[in-house]
Amino acid sequence: MQSDPLCLGGNPCVQLLEQEEHCLNAPFKSAVSNTIGYDDCAQVNKMSTKSKVIVSGVLAAIIAVALIGAVLFTPGLVSKSPSSGTLISTSSANTSSQSAASSSSSSPSGSGTLAVLMTDPPTVPDGVTAVYINYSDVEVHVANAGNQTGWTDLQTSGSIDLMSIVNESQTIAATNITSGKFNGLRFNVTSAVVTFEGVNYTADLVYQEHTLYVWIPGGIVISNGQTTGAMIDLSPTVLLLGNTTDPTFAFIPAATAYALPANSISNHPRVGDRNDYHHGISAGIWSMTKFQLTSASLSPSSLSVSVQNTGNATIIFHMVAVTSTSTPSGGWIPSSAIGPVSKISEFFVVAPNGSLLSLTADSRQGAIQTLALSGYSLAPGASVTFTYNGALTIGAFALLQGHTPTQGIVSGQKYIVTVLGSGQHAQTAVTASGSSITTSTTTSVTSTSDTTTSSSQGS
Repeated sequence: MQSDPLCLGGNPCVQLLEQEEHCLNAPFKSAVSNTIGYDDCAQVNKMSTKSKVIVSGVLAAIIAVALIGAVLFTPGLVSKSPSSGTLISTSSANTSSQSAASSSSSSPSGSGTLAVLMTDPPTVPDGVTAVYINYSDVEVHVANAGNQTGWTDLQTSGSIDLMSIVNESQTIAATNITSGKFNGLRFNVTSAVVTFEGVNYTADLVYQEHTLYVWIPGGIVISNGQTTGAMIDLSPTVLLLGNTTDPTFAFIPAATAYALPANSISNHPRVGDRNDYHHGISAGIWSMTKFQLTSASLSPSSLSVSVQNTGNATIIFHMVAVTSTSTPSGGWIPSSAIGPVSKISEFFVVAPNGSLLSLTADSRQGAIQTLALSGYSLAPGASVTFTYNGALTIGAFALLQGHTPTQGIVSGQKYIVTVLGSGQHAQTAVTASGSSITTSTTTSVTSTSDTTTSSSQGS
């Protein structure tokens, strides 16, 4: 076991963003005709989790989805310190909590039960069999209250193996609270442990204050004597920064949330229960997070990548990579170790203002601090262009390079551009000093390993 996760403080944070309510009734389908669906991706790519999501027609027909992107802690909005981590055993994913769930008959006047469930399609490197997190301070926010107030503590904490809830759900909170309308959830991730090839490694938590906010536009109503449910769809990315013989892991969280239909939750949910939600977890939910690379240009001294959110959920963009290879299968994908491909790549962090920051750190702490600056929020239907101005250097990630020589971008040579956002990635080929118009589309790394797709490319 490596040392405890690095706790970062004092870094710039992403501004709080609440998704507009116009996305609430958007259908479970691709926004463009050439978008590759979940089933297509599963046919051409290897599932890291070795599981297959079952699409629930019932869920797609009845669920009123209120999705948002997970937005990171903003200094000044809430003052909250992360809790200390707890050692997690890989033999089980036991969850301990204080639960105040009550039945209808025992509920006091003006109160009902809120059950918070979690499901997870994590993006993990090949060889990872478990991702354990410790969570604490699960709270729900009263609608129309200020960001500094209106939080109700659900009195729960525990641990969970995220790899064990792919295609399933687990209840992480079940508490009797005052009736009313609520519009968001937040919780702390205090530590993360990755099991890689049978060995446990403590992962660095790559976000500012270890607090995740998941807002629910449209809200969720707690009625007197009734049980109401909310689902958190946690989709973190686990990066293997080193190589397979000397692994170092970073945990980058992302999440969406939505209200569950009435009468779809067990009347007496308990923390730790599996599948208190009575319907299947639909692939349609996860396919809501998708984006396209609409254009890209590259020169020895600049990089520009334009993306469009073609899904129904806000996407948080974290990284961009440029790799000197002409086929997408040779470019970087998040399910592979960064170490080997770093010799022919340059990596960038997507800052909250849309600029790209080169990942050139020569130490683990420096790399984590740079990664923690990432997080650009893009609402459904919106487009943005990420830009970098300055000399590009293949092999610039000094932490992983040793004495490997670096090189600049060569005009006329083809490169692969990879964009990572909310557990999804998309790729396209571009020729240096030229531009590429592409219809490449996002691919969930939980169902990809070796290849991604890009259609047309410029030369």
